[in-house]
Amino acid sequence: MAVKKRDTNCPTGTIIMDENSDDYRKRMIDWCTFYRRNVHIFIQHYFGIQLYPYQKLWIYYMNKCDYFISIASRASAKSWLIALYACAYAVLYPHVEIVVFSETQKMAAIIMGKIEGLKAECEPLSNEIETLSNNSNVRACVFYNTSTIKVVACKESGRGNRANLIIGEEFALVNKENYDSIIKPFKVTRQTAFGMLPEWSELKKEEPKEILISSARHKGLWWYTETVKLIKDLVLGKNVGFIAFDYLLSIYHGIKTLPMIEQEKSTMDLITFYEELALIVLVHSNMFEKILFELLVVPKAYYAKT
Repeated sequence: MAVKKRDTNCPTGTIIMDENSDDYRKRMIDWCTFYRRNVHIFIQHYFGIQLYPYQKLWIYYMNKCDYFISIASRASAKSWLIALYACAYAVLYPHVEIVVFSETQKMAAIIMGKIEGLKAECEPLSNEIETLSNNSNVRACVFYNTSTIKVVACKESGRGNRANLIIGEEFALVNKENYDSIIKPFKVTRQTAFGMLPEWSELKKEEPKEILISSARHKGLWWYTETVKLIKDLVLGKNVGFIAFDYLLSIYHGIKTLPMIEQEKSTMDLITFYEELALIVLVHSNMFEKILFELLVVPKAYYAKT
């Protein structure tokens, strides 16, 4: 069947809608390639979800890298954005396996809760999801194209899973030994039916991806060493990425207001504010010690009578 369509780039103004036609297949390949390389555009075109410029940059850069770390303050929409990206990735790559992990399953389930919200608000995404469970027994999302998103805790009970995309929620709190021995071995290449055909046997396999997100913690934890190592690899030209945002971003986009930030600051200690909202630990290598020194300064000294 041929359908006339105005304002197309097609020289004849005709688009062949027959799924078995070469024209249709070529267009499908072109659009799939374009959207896989520009997931932020796919999200806006297909899901109808508008993104801020920093979110477009975040998604594009995250999708481009095999290993990506994001350190962002509270209320920077990092969990929502990761959930959105995971859904888009699952739709664009049939039969992909995505695993979300954290120190506890309840903490990792934050991502699944965000997916539930996206499903309720976005009809095109809802049409792609076959089943979604988010309870204490099962936390998983299954798509009609057989892609899956699963939640596990970074503990012995999480062993045995496989994933083409691993996402770490608040990874700074995860036990490093468990992460190395349980989570990292999850990574495998995506298995496809066409990949078994002789004509595609020499096709390069897709590298599994790993994305770690967290707010900042003190540099004595392993996340700091891991992040510094990744930044050095980035400078050396390896296919890794890093991005960080402080609380000013949430103020700029109206997620938080300055009075709200000031109120939160007044109820938390200075170290927590610098780490989780201002990301000071990443800016100055000696800042943590300086903060401790400031806290140790006593406004009025007490001298015992002699």
